[in-house]
Amino acid sequence: MFVIGSASGHSVSVFGHAAGTASLQASSEGKTGQATVTVTAPAPVGTVTVVPESATLAVGDSVWFRAELRDPAGNLLANRIVSWSVTDSSVIDLHAYGAQALVQPRSSGSAILRATSEGKSGEASIIVR
Repeated sequence: MFVIGSASGHSVSVFGHAAGTASLQASSEGKTGQATVTVTAPAPVGTVTVVPESATLAVGDSVWFRAELRDPAGNLLANRIVSWSVTDSSVIDLHAYGAQALVQPRSSGSAILRATSEGKSGEASIIVR
């Protein structure tokens, strides 16, 4: 459950690999100390919202979108994997950068931009004039 990353002098680094509780014990010169470390599992993604939710663009424009991830209690989440897709790549080019995506129009039409994380998705509608 835990891995000791390094121990030196009076300190130790501990890394959690799974949810759970562990006790750490250290001894020196006949004295012993103990600490309890608890690692909790990260909250799951409850909702994904693409911001902005819609855009009307012209060929030559470029717009950044972001995926806003929240847990079931509505708390903002970070450091999650987000995948991006678009329904019509002939209308827009999509360049994904983690929780952000750059959209560049290619031709007139409409497309849906979708962000997905942990099985939850959010969408934005895009019109190119």
